[in-house]
Amino acid sequence: MHAPGHVFVVDGDLTMLACDAWLLPTDDRFHVTRTFARALGRTEDSFLVPQRPWDDSERVRLHRPADDVRPALWLGRVGGDGAPVSWFVGAVAEFVASAAPAAKKKAPGRPPLLAVNIIGTGHGGAFRRKGEVLRELFECVYDAANAFGADIVVVAWGAKSYAAAQRARKRALEARGDVANAFRFPHDHDLLTERALVLAQAARRGRLALFFGAGASAGSGLPGWSALLRGAAERLAPAGGRAVGADRLAALDPRDQATILARRYETAGLDFEAQVCKAVDQETYALTHALLASLPVRERVTTNFDLQHERAAMTCDRKLAVLPHRPDTNAERWLLKLHGSVDHPKSLVFTRASYLDASLQRGALFGLVQGMLLTRHMLFVGYSLKDEDFHELVHEVRNAGSHDPTEKRLGTAVALFDDPLARDLWTDDLDIVALRPETKTAPDKAAIDAAGRDCERFLDLVGYHAAEMTGFVLDDTYADMLTDDERELRELLRPLVKPVREKTGAGWQALRALLTKLGA
Repeated sequence: MHAPGHVFVVDGDLTMLACDAWLLPTDDRFHVTRTFARALGRTEDSFLVPQRPWDDSERVRLHRPADDVRPALWLGRVGGDGAPVSWFVGAVAEFVASAAPAAKKKAPGRPPLLAVNIIGTGHGGAFRRKGEVLRELFECVYDAANAFGADIVVVAWGAKSYAAAQRARKRALEARGDVANAFRFPHDHDLLTERALVLAQAARRGRLALFFGAGASAGSGLPGWSALLRGAAERLAPAGGRAVGADRLAALDPRDQATILARRYETAGLDFEAQVCKAVDQETYALTHALLASLPVRERVTTNFDLQHERAAMTCDRKLAVLPHRPDTNAERWLLKLHGSVDHPKSLVFTRASYLDASLQRGALFGLVQGMLLTRHMLFVGYSLKDEDFHELVHEVRNAGSHDPTEKRLGTAVALFDDPLARDLWTDDLDIVALRPETKTAPDKAAIDAAGRDCERFLDLVGYHAAEMTGFVLDDTYADMLTDDERELRELLRPLVKPVREKTGAGWQALRALLTKLGA
C-alpha cells in the first residue's frame, strides 16, 4: 500500500523542471510544437518525432529513459479536436500508472516526482475548454497520486494558467473535503500551516522577500558546498595538479578549503572558477525554485552561483533583473546574487580573501539586503544562517535601531530539522520553523530527502494561500470556472477592453493594468 502522494502547482516550464519523469504532449502522428521540440534538442518550429505508430489503445510511451542528468521522458497521445475532456486527461492517468512504478528516483527518501502540463489546452484541441480540462485534471491527479504514491507537479504556463490551476486545485480539494489532509505535515503540523498562511498574507501585501541558499538547488542534484569542494579536490590530481588529502582538507573552514584548492589549481595551470562553474551549471531547476518563482514576491536574494532561479523565474516572458550584472529597469522583480554567478566566473565568492573583500567591494548590494531586513519580512529557504556576511548584516541592522515595530522578528527561516541551539541563537531576530524533529545523530540522505520534500510541500502551501485566483476572469476559455459574481464582473468589464487598447492616458493605463490582471 502506497502512502498518498502530493500534488504541486507551479508556474514554470515543464521541460526544465528537475523530476523523475515528465509527459510530453503529442498527437497521432507524433507532432511536437516548438517549445517541446527544444526539449528534444531540435530547433524547428515543429517536427515529427521518429516513432513506430501508436497501437490502437496506446496513450503513453517511454521515449527516453532517465539518466544521471535528465528525467525520463514519456510521450503522451493527446491530440484530438472535438474529443471529450476525459480523452485528454486519460493520458495523464496512463502516464502516472506507467511512470510511477518505473521511475528511477534521484532522491530515494521521497516518492517518485512526476510532472505534467495542463494537457490539451495548447494545440491539443481543448484550447477553448481550459476550465473543463482543469476540473477533470485535478480530479485525475489526486486520484493517481493516492493510487500510486507519486508526487505530481502540475506545471502551468503563465499567470492566467497558474491562477486557474490554483482555483481548480482548491475546488478539487474542497469537493473531496480534503484541504487539511492534502497539506498535512508529520511534525508541528499546526505551527507550519499557521506560519504558511502568515507568509502568504505577507506575500499578497507585497511585504515578503526571499533569501535562499544552496539547499534550494539540492533537489536538482547539484552538490552542496562541501560536496562541491570535495569534488574539486578529487579532480585535481587526475588533471595534473597536486593532490589534497580529503580528510585534512575537510577539517578546515570551507573558505580556507577553497583558498587552498584555488592556489593548487593555479599552480597546475588549471582554472578553479571554471571547474566550480561546470559543477553547478545545468539547464534544469529544482522544484523548490519553481515554487519560489511562483510566489508573488518582487525581491529575492541568494548566495548561490547557479542559474536555476533565473531559469525558473523567467518562463513565459516574465522579466527578472539580476543584480549586479544584469539590471533591468523594466523588470518588476529582481534577484540579488551576493556571491557571484556562474555566467560571470570572476565574480564568485568562495575563498577566504574573496569573503573578506566582499563587504568592501559590494557594500551597495549588502545595503539592499539590510534595507529588506528593515522593511520586509524575509523568508529564508535552504540557507544555514552560518554565513559570516549574514551575521555582519544582521548585527548592523540590530545596531541601526528597531526595525518595523509590527514585526517582532526580521524574518522566518525554514529548517529541515529542529535545532534548539539555533533557535536560541536567533531568537530575537528570526522565527525558525522546523519541518522535522531534532535528530540525535546526523540524518542520512533518506531523512534529508524526506525533510526536503516537506519543505517543498510547505512552500506549495504558501503558494496556495498567496495565489490570486482571479487572473483569468476576462478570458472566455476559462468561462465555466467562474462564480456568479465573477460572471457579473466579466459582463461589466468586457465592454471596456476594446477602448482601453486604444487609449494612452495615465488613467487608461491604470485601467489597462487592472484588466490585464483579470485576464483580458
